[in-house]
Amino acid sequence: MKYSLSCPPPCSHKIDVDAQNDDEGINKIMEKAKKHVKEAHPDMPPMSDAQMKEMVRSNMQKAA
Repeated sequence: MKYSLSCPPPCSHKIDVDAQNDDEGINKIMEKAKKHVKEAHPDMPPMSDAQMKEMVRSNMQKAA
């Protein structure tokens, strides 16, 4: 399955991953999102892994 997550505007950076299930998709998106936040949004307050996981779970899109 394909999973994606877009950073809110004005950034709108899109993260796309391939995964076998939702948990794998969330973990892969989280890895890429952490790198993106560090590089593109260095002033953003840190988010705990639990907060990031919930944000990804709530906002990711899934396609077959």
